Amino acid sequence: MPFQERAGWWVGPTFQESNVTTVLRSNTTTPAAGYAAVAGGAAKSRAASPSCIIRVLGAFAFEFPQSFPEEDNPWRRAHARRLLQIVGSAPRMSESRAKVLAALWPDFDEQRARNRLHHTVHWIRKGLEHVPQACRPQIVVSGDRVQIQLAPGTVIDAQAFVDAIQQDADEDMARLAALEHALGWYRGEFAPDWQGVEEAETRRAWLAGLHQRALDEAVQLAIDLGRTDNALHLAQRRAQLPGAEIEAQAGTEDVPATAADQDATVVEKRLKLVADTGIDIRHGDGSQTHFAFTVIPDRPPTIAFEGPVKPDGKGGMIFSYKID
Repeated sequence: MPFQERAGWWVGPTFQESNVTTVLRSNTTTPAAGYAAVAGGAAKSRAASPSCIIRVLGAFAFEFPQSFPEEDNPWRRAHARRLLQIVGSAPRMSESRAKVLAALWPDFDEQRARNRLHHTVHWIRKGLEHVPQACRPQIVVSGDRVQIQLAPGTVIDAQAFVDAIQQDADEDMARLAALEHALGWYRGEFAPDWQGVEEAETRRAWLAGLHQRALDEAVQLAIDLGRTDNALHLAQRRAQLPGAEIEAQAGTEDVPATAADQDATVVEKRLKLVADTGIDIRHGDGSQTHFAFTVIPDRPPTIAFEGPVKPDGKGGMIFSYKID
């Protein structure tokens, strides 16, 4: 098992104003669309594109089919966003009230912090009245817990990210599909605008580490399966992580293959990233293969007319254009 966390992803350490986006969504696809994994010999198909996505990885965003009236947009307030971030990234979307209070109002006494929590929950509920019932999340404060209850059409990206990594798969191809699906949900660090709070920093570091290990495993699986294009794409993404270039220049140890290291019948392969210029594959017989690549930023095409526009004699026009 490549990840010790796969059986229970919160086993281990207890987890203790930027641009805000409310996206008007149409019939677009998401990383969840069309994904299917094979686990225990049975196909487990994920639902089509969700109606609502709450993004806590990268810049906060609440995506649903309508737009908020600006005066009722609950995400204008930092505490409303951070309440969804801290609870939405917790296991089973349930966090202790004490931890929420300490993270959001660390300088307040308990009673004042409780009052602010209930005021924030009321503010969010009022704003969510504009969200269709099919994707309206519920914020519940019960006993010593704060919970988010999702409607069937709603997804929180952090939960989808970890859930995909947890997928059991009997075949390498299915495991690679699950990892690539998980990586599609990870669009940036957890709550990057929330700095200086221990709980946020701890959770950010844990999710970033899980993302890095998922990339390492996915690259190795792609190599083992002979999917060179996938391996190069994933290796490029891995090389862009903070510190990757420094590690490569310092000559870090090779990342061992994740499949059957103890199986003597399997030829061992080891992967080494070389900054953003390529990857080296060292085979069990001592030979080495190098794949070179260059990271080129995306550039939108340029379309321009070329030559004069001429009539075609039938009421139409003839013109030429080029795409660079």
